Amino acid sequence: MDRGESERFGRVAGVVNAVGSIILKPTHLTSHDDFQETIARNLTTAFAIVRAAGKVMTGGGSVVLLSTVAAQVAARLTANPKSLEAARAVHPLSRIGTVDDIAAAACWLLDPATSWVTGQVLSVDGGWSTVRGAA
Repeated sequence: MDRGESERFGRVAGVVNAVGSIILKPTHLTSHDDFQETIARNLTTAFAIVRAAGKVMTGGGSVVLLSTVAAQVAARLTANPKSLEAARAVHPLSRIGTVDDIAAAACWLLDPATSWVTGQVLSVDGGWSTVRGAA
């Protein structure tokens, strides 16, 4: 953001990186290009967000990097009704999270009142990451 943009839009106080993906096939069937694309989506975008934020948030601010619960716990697929019902059945809250659940946590982290929260992994998964071996 250059000076004209910052005068027009104001100071950047927070940014959220909500980009990510997983490879849903066995490693031996995953191509090098598949792997590189996944790395680019998950790590390169996070790096780019943090780098850009560091350039424009000279007065401080918050950067929230989102991931998937699959990064910590193998997750069941929810693409078909049987898998979705199975996921609900083993989930601690008996429901699947929504976009609003994740947005509420991101908004909380962006709130200046939580500026002392830094460098943490906050599981916003309805307890799924506490269930070991359920997937």
